[in-house]
Amino acid sequence: MNGDDFSFITPKTLQVSIIESVEFATFLWILAQKIDSKYQDEMVRTIILYNIAITEALLLFRVKRENISFFDYEFKNICALPKAYQIDETEVVVAKRMLKKKNDKLIWLHELIKEQEVFLGKRLSKEIKELQDIRNTFHLSKERSELSLKKAENSFGTVLKLVKKLQK
Repeated sequence: MNGDDFSFITPKTLQVSIIESVEFATFLWILAQKIDSKYQDEMVRTIILYNIAITEALLLFRVKRENISFFDYEFKNICALPKAYQIDETEVVVAKRMLKKKNDKLIWLHELIKEQEVFLGKRLSKEIKELQDIRNTFHLSKERSELSLKKAENSFGTVLKLVKKLQK
């Protein structure tokens, strides 16, 4: 991948940000091959983190380009029913439920994948979900998945496949 592969991305600031992220992840990839295996896992973890962030940015770019909207329910005028209508320890309420367009910052990666599954195809969707699963083990309190230079390399392949699809 080189900068020209991302020339279709707008605005320019997003394009530059993605290119710089790819360059940095590539730099880490080169370093990871040369360092002690004791530290390779953390390098691979960071590479995958960058590549899933790039993937998420690319999917969000497509959502904006194609004018795809995401919605969530918002509840207004919430009123608890009288005690006679309450069940157990829970509170029964009446409210006005409205569909509200989600702000881009509130759209989750799993929503982006699900909405674009037809565009992505089963195989690429699966690859992105696998990267997401790896990313979700990055919390220190969660069990970490087995990492390898091969998984880092595959994460670059996933980004490249997505870029090629978006260029069409």
